[in-house]
Amino acid sequence: MRRAPRTLPLFPEESLPPPDAPAEFGNASRRPVQAVGHPASTDIVPAPLASPTTLWLAVHLSALSHAAPANDRPPVLERLATRLGAFSPRISLVEPDGLVLEIGASLRLFGGHAALREACAAALAETGETVRLACAPTPLAATWLARAGGDDVLAPGQLAGRLGQLPVTVWRGSPASLGMLRELGLRRLADCLRLPRDALARRCGVALVRALAQALGQHPDPRAAWVPRRGWRETCELPAETELHAQLLEALAGLLDRLTQALRTRDAAVQRLRLELFHLARPATGVVLELLQPTRDAAHLHELYARRLEQTTLPAPVIALALAAPRLEHDITPAAAGLFTPGSGTAACEGVPQLVERLRARLGVSAVHGLCLVPEHRPEAAWQPVVAPGQGVRDVSLPAAAGRRPVWMLAEPVVLESRTGHPWYHGRLAIEQGPERIETGWWDGCDIARDYYVARDTAGVRLWIYRERLGARRWWLHGVFG
Repeated sequence: MRRAPRTLPLFPEESLPPPDAPAEFGNASRRPVQAVGHPASTDIVPAPLASPTTLWLAVHLSALSHAAPANDRPPVLERLATRLGAFSPRISLVEPDGLVLEIGASLRLFGGHAALREACAAALAETGETVRLACAPTPLAATWLARAGGDDVLAPGQLAGRLGQLPVTVWRGSPASLGMLRELGLRRLADCLRLPRDALARRCGVALVRALAQALGQHPDPRAAWVPRRGWRETCELPAETELHAQLLEALAGLLDRLTQALRTRDAAVQRLRLELFHLARPATGVVLELLQPTRDAAHLHELYARRLEQTTLPAPVIALALAAPRLEHDITPAAAGLFTPGSGTAACEGVPQLVERLRARLGVSAVHGLCLVPEHRPEAAWQPVVAPGQGVRDVSLPAAAGRRPVWMLAEPVVLESRTGHPWYHGRLAIEQGPERIETGWWDGCDIARDYYVARDTAGVRLWIYRERLGARRWWLHGVFG
């Protein structure tokens, strides 16, 4: 019986145990080698590179032509990769008609190989594409099995026997190499595996020998990872041009479904969307949707666009739609509600942004706005409108008297009647509090000098009035407490 010679570490520190290993005093001679250097003999056959825990799932597009233009392939493959991103983070495109993803690390999460394969098939079926799936310990073997419609191979030791049954056409080499294989009578991969590697490389090229070694797990097969696009865009062509609101919403629902699937895969949301309606011989009609907070709720987005499309005048019938999200928001974790404040937090205000967005979709963006406090003593300049409720609010030191001011402020102060120096408003006003003197604004030309009072009219309504300190010293009504 021939024994393989012992190999030694390349560096002294490689022979040491790992840092978390328990100390063993007196057994240093029995310690196994932790790192292996160059083999001492050329007769040693390198071990397969495929790990027993590694499993690849290959997806092959059956209906896609190999001669399809390059600009038509990526959207299909990227759409499939986006759907499969929920099952594995390691995805690589196999252009022009396939992709592979490593699922070995996800088997326990999804309940095993059969359950994960079924879940991937169900997700791909929703795209409407005709695909074939196959699993193998190496990405190239899985790709070849999917192209040939073969069964799954779960053990690395079964690769040679199962791959040998496949036709050599699963390897997409050069036409000259494939022609040489036909002339030599090599119809299946088993015929190639039985030949000496050196002779096969001289006749058919080194690429075939390298591909066979990669498929069997004897040679590294690095794959470029698929990176999703920073934004998102999908197009839907209509079967016939139309101006009907229901047909446009039906096509838009399909685009929103693709969008939400992509957002769930990337754990992201959108805050700005642009819908383009294409016409014949006319510029596209754009409908931009600005949201107050990121979301991936397809029903809410569909409702907002339904309102916006009702108010959109189309110059011509629509032949296609395109939905684009130029930016995806990834920090969408809401703030947790307080333990002892059930009426506050996320649960209490989660409907406010949606309500504002619905009102804007119906009434227009300029018709609905929020308010923001400004550190200013002049009452008419102590607030300003903002786009979103709560936007622009910051911790500012407001005057102590600002908390006693009315919420209902008049757009412009109203001059009150004065009788014997007393203010009148449907009768003589009774002064309850005051004065609060405000004298400021000399630096910008809008200076004021007023004495504010809290007064009550004959009906019991509390009013906020002031009297000029300069000039005619008239009385003015500026706000109502209620």
